[in-house]
Amino acid sequence: MQSMIDLKNIEHIDPLNHISCRSNHIFSYLKSQGVQICPFFYGALEDTNKIYNEIILQKKVRWSYETQYLRNEEDFDLFGIKEIRKTFATFDLLEVYIQEKLNENKVLFFWCDRAFFNHWFENTHQLDGPLQGPHYFILHGYMDHDDKKSVFITDNFPANIYAEHQYDLNILKASICSDNYLAGRISFFEFDSRMNDSKNLEIAKTKFKEKLLLFNDNFSFYDHIITHLEDPAYFNSFNEMITCLDHAFALISGAKCFLAQFLEYVDYPQASIDLAQHIFKSANIIKQKLVKIKLYRNPVTIKNNLPLLQKSCSELKKLEVQFLQMLKEGMDSI
Repeated sequence: MQSMIDLKNIEHIDPLNHISCRSNHIFSYLKSQGVQICPFFYGALEDTNKIYNEIILQKKVRWSYETQYLRNEEDFDLFGIKEIRKTFATFDLLEVYIQEKLNENKVLFFWCDRAFFNHWFENTHQLDGPLQGPHYFILHGYMDHDDKKSVFITDNFPANIYAEHQYDLNILKASICSDNYLAGRISFFEFDSRMNDSKNLEIAKTKFKEKLLLFNDNFSFYDHIITHLEDPAYFNSFNEMITCLDHAFALISGAKCFLAQFLEYVDYPQASIDLAQHIFKSANIIKQKLVKIKLYRNPVTIKNNLPLLQKSCSELKKLEVQFLQMLKEGMDSI
């Protein structure tokens, strides 16, 4: 017995690692099914003060930061998509459900402990934190052959490239049952491939305007970073600081990357789109410089690069202020 759904056309949609694994998998899957995902990016305005407080001060890791995508079921309902969630008390019941839904050609999504999967275990050097922890997976195949049961999952770790992995069913069972917080939860999505794109476009415009009217970031994030880079005490914990900054700029650059796509989708003035793209590229360059500096591990080299980073932060703040003003001025044009 074998049930298999072809996911060969699924592509990673978040090269800057801005969104969570859950949002990434869902968006990537929906896009592979022909769904227009740009309407969801109306929430791509990220408050840099929130990023500073949570990532720099509280030292949260990037994937624990709550980005403004798929925060509740309202976003799915807005754009004609329904998430069907189920929770099972035993793995045997879950296994039956998996077979049933795959036979109905439903791709499944679930949380589990990533430490049980070899493609994670073999690439732990890419992680900033411990291997053990929840991760979101796509399940698209089940096989029962000669009393050997397997599942087929698709994941974009490592290297942000989606690949298929076959695992013994007992590994899936162990990974799910090891995490009581998420045990037994599984979802699939229903949507009409003939969705009303013109209706979704108007909804997206309205939601973005509502968010933009209330948005008031002073971008003091960049001033704080410049000050931190001048502080000898902060310099002494440079590796920890660089990790926090790396994650912060991933959130900033990734948000602008998605926002540029949204602005193009709703036909914002081209100058705004160009500036959004410029900001996300500039923020990503800072992120890349930070990673390189961390690899140097040479105090003299690190110290010599600090003024350049401070200058880049100062310039990026000016662009952010200009961009927000352009967004508000262009709001009535869409």
